Amino acid sequence: MEWYKEAVAQCLVEPLGKSREEIAALLRLPPEPGLGDYAFPCFTLAQEWKQAPARIAAILATQIAIEEPLAAVQAHGPYLNFTLDDQVLSRETLPRILVAGERYGHGDEGHGKKVIIDYSAPNIAKELLFHHIRSTMIGHALTQILRMRGYTVEGDNHLGDWGTPFGLLIAAYKRFGWDAQAGVEDIVQLNALYVRAAQTAKTDPVLAEEGRRWFQRLEAGDAEARQHWRWFVEVSLAEFQKVYSGCRLSIRSASLFSNRISRTP
Repeated sequence: MEWYKEAVAQCLVEPLGKSREEIAALLRLPPEPGLGDYAFPCFTLAQEWKQAPARIAAILATQIAIEEPLAAVQAHGPYLNFTLDDQVLSRETLPRILVAGERYGHGDEGHGKKVIIDYSAPNIAKELLFHHIRSTMIGHALTQILRMRGYTVEGDNHLGDWGTPFGLLIAAYKRFGWDAQAGVEDIVQLNALYVRAAQTAKTDPVLAEEGRRWFQRLEAGDAEARQHWRWFVEVSLAEFQKVYSGCRLSIRSASLFSNRISRTP
């Protein structure tokens, strides 16, 4: 797309009296596709032209000749928006795709550079929700794109799994128990217990204090507390993996996720 960006910048060289490189550095992507493919911010000219940015954009819109690869030039508030000709894009791009095949889009500008991609970061003892899946797929897509461009990519799926709520969860487990015959998945029952613990603690200072004490034991490395905590983690990871497997991802795969748990035994 760099060639198209340079072509857009070239259209502004004569009316602005600036170099193509200087203009290209100012070009932006419009916030909505319907506004065009590139936008030039005219407020950068306000002091020099001594006119309002919107007025500058309107003037420039009348001075740009519409020729390939442009399809339209329009003033939109303080921006001058450029729309590329789809037929030109197709004519130029499709042959390149056919020639490059699976290598199309590959590059090496990321060679020697590392990028960290954050994934869904779910919380232990809670079910995955739609926003976790959304951020996972976005993260995975970015990972694939950046790797094609030569970057070394590290994924970070930071699991929220430590703190007083887990002491409270242990306290609730000890008080309310666990129904092995509930007929629902463990993560569903664990999530319900998590919610019940949080709600009960608001009006039950005894349970709240028990939760604090259990967390102190967890922090101190108490064997029983750590055993309960590990089980909560295992139940949650098993549920997460079922969803990730459906997305062809692996929560334990170092190539996609760096599983960083807040604390380890």
